[in-house]
Parts: sequence; structure tokens; C-alpha cells
Amino acid sequence: RAALVECRVRLPEGVLPHELAALARLVGAQLPPPAAVSLWTGLASTPCGAHLSEADRRWLRLHAAVAGARPTEMARAAQAILDADSNLTPELVAHALAASMAASILSREGEAALAAFMRHREVFTRMAPEWRPVFRFLIAHAERM
Repeated sequence: RAALVECRVRLPEGVLPHELAALARLVGAQLPPPAAVSLWTGLASTPCGAHLSEADRRWLRLHAAVAGARPTEMARAAQAILDADSNLTPELVAHALAASMAASILSREGEAALAAFMRHREVFTRMAPEWRPVFRFLIAHAERM
């Protein structure tokens, strides 16, 4: 809130994506899609948003696209994140990769989802264990297409 709404704090580079991912887990579980989309687009359009790095704005775009279940936007935003930053933590790679794979599955492109996983599979072993069932689920759906 202090960084995105009140502009009182400027977070060090790399901190906001982790905080946004944590917020996304809560928002996705608690808010209906229209309210979630409104939250993400509202955060991106605050005066504080003008001070965010392009990397942070990419994450806001991804979360808004996921909240709205817009596969084309999800795919573009996730790919932009994965292409732009080779120093992402395994958890952030997992977050963006899961969104990319889900976008492909929603678009009925199972092969694309599997290809995305294969491009980033080396990170899979370093991800937190709670991501394993997520990727098993996504891979199973992609394989059935």
C-alpha cells in the first residue's frame, strides 16, 4: 500500500514482484474476477505506478491478465517476464511459467504449454515444493489436448 497507493515508499528493485505474487495468491482466492481485475488495473494506474520499473509493470500486467482469465494477455505478459529477466528467483519463474502454461491450455494449445515447461524445466528442481502439484496439474492438462 505504501509503495503502490500512497507513494510513501520506493521498494528496492526485485522486491515488488515477490509481494505482488503473494498478493495474487490472496486476491485469486478471495475476490471474484471482476473485483480482482479492478484491483490490479487500479494498482497499475495509480500515480505511484508511474514510478515503477518496467519489470514491476510487467508483473502488474500479468496479474491483471490472470485475474481476468485473458489467455492472450496472460501469454504475452508471462513471456515478457520470462524473456526480460534471467535473474528471477525460482518462485517467480514458477509463477510466470504457470501463467504461461495456463494461457496455452486455455487457448487449447497443449503443445505450447509443454514446450514452455521444457524451456524452463531446469528451474523446476529449485522451486518450492508447493509448485510441484501445480505443474503436474498443468502438464496433465496439456498432455490431454
